[in-house]
Amino acid sequence: MGALLGQGSLVRFIDQVECPDVAVDRHGSRYWVLGLLLSLFLQFAGRTSLNPLDADYCRDPGFVEDVRGVLLALLALFRGEMARGGTRDAVTLLEDRQRCEELLVLLSTRSSAVDMGALSRQPEVLQPQANAEESGVRPLSLLTWNIAGEALACTAPSSWSLKDKDHAVLSEILRWAPDVLALQECATAGRLSTLTSRGYVFVGAAPCHEGYVQLYFKLALAFESCLPSFHSSPLPAVCSILVHNGLRLFVAAVHLAPGGNGGDMRMRQMQALRSWQRSAKAETAVLLGDFSVRDVEVDTWCINLGLSESY
Repeated sequence: MGALLGQGSLVRFIDQVECPDVAVDRHGSRYWVLGLLLSLFLQFAGRTSLNPLDADYCRDPGFVEDVRGVLLALLALFRGEMARGGTRDAVTLLEDRQRCEELLVLLSTRSSAVDMGALSRQPEVLQPQANAEESGVRPLSLLTWNIAGEALACTAPSSWSLKDKDHAVLSEILRWAPDVLALQECATAGRLSTLTSRGYVFVGAAPCHEGYVQLYFKLALAFESCLPSFHSSPLPAVCSILVHNGLRLFVAAVHLAPGGNGGDMRMRQMQALRSWQRSAKAETAVLLGDFSVRDVEVDTWCINLGLSESY
């Protein structure tokens, strides 16, 4: 964008705009600067709702809130569209010209006018392919969800309580009805009675850097009890052996070390999980959860640990 607008002009413009009080903290200043860049880009594209040349608006606290709201709306839209399309590649949403123009409209809309509920509407449940059932191979459905403890989503209605959130989370889990369920950032280690009363077995829980990770299986599945850790230091993982389609599967629900500087710790945790699998004499590993992984780490994991990414 600097090339399009002229880097010198862009720097001079940002230097001339007075930073509002709401943007003096680290997060506020990021939204403010990003908003200036975004609004300049929108002007180049012929959209003027977020007008960077309006000095009063740029200094107004509402500018930062509008930028934040628009970005939240964009993320909600991407998340919903990717779930409906069964893809993790957001770039596919930008391959169609009309779709890009629709996104420009969203980006240039004041956040107060955005219908967040419509953007985050739930996708249809995908059904297993019939030919898999007919071949005698029963598909194994998996669901992993970081439920963020007792935090409420920024897109939640203002009237929502923690009880409303818990009800919505459990309703969605039961709607999808996965065979294997991994939850991260649970507030406690205690089993969720709504699930255990609706055909799920609580395999176990393990502490992680935020709350607990929990693992559930459908009652009809053949599994061994929660595996005791052989590792000297506790891992943020719950592991069990599941026998499915004649295979002995090592299933682990995980929530690995966080942060950009946690790569070495995450690798050690993954190595420990693979060792745990070998000690359990399981042919195949199914690892699911919140890996806190960066893109640059994925190839290394796959190559060095003999893993493949599934989505």
